[in-house]
Amino acid sequence: MDARSKRRDAGALERVRKQFEDWRRRRTSRSAIPEGWWAAAVGAARQCGVHRTAAALRLDYYRLKHRVEAVDASSATSPSPASATFVELAPGASRGPECEVELENADGGKMRMRLQGATPSDLAALVRSFGDARS
Repeated sequence: MDARSKRRDAGALERVRKQFEDWRRRRTSRSAIPEGWWAAAVGAARQCGVHRTAAALRLDYYRLKHRVEAVDASSATSPSPASATFVELAPGASRGPECEVELENADGGKMRMRLQGATPSDLAALVRSFGDARS
């Protein structure tokens, strides 16, 4: 890591530290740290390291480490935007007597169906409803 990167990382950590200090001064009670602040802390920890960030922001090292690991694990298992595909359903594309449909959403939910006599509009409605469903 060159000196310029170290200065940039230190500057980013210092900005987050000042934001945490302002938040701590303004809060009215010992409330939980908002998720937005945790996200900023995780970002800083990924750049500067968990120990350094926890010390600078006066956070529990293990809580911060757990959140960084959770973000790293979720980004490793979630599909990248480049892997998303779009399938256009043209009229006559599924005129066969039978078709099999496999769907997977961004949350990892999966659905596999075998349909008989389905029209493109039926398939479009099925895909739309699966995409709208929350796990």
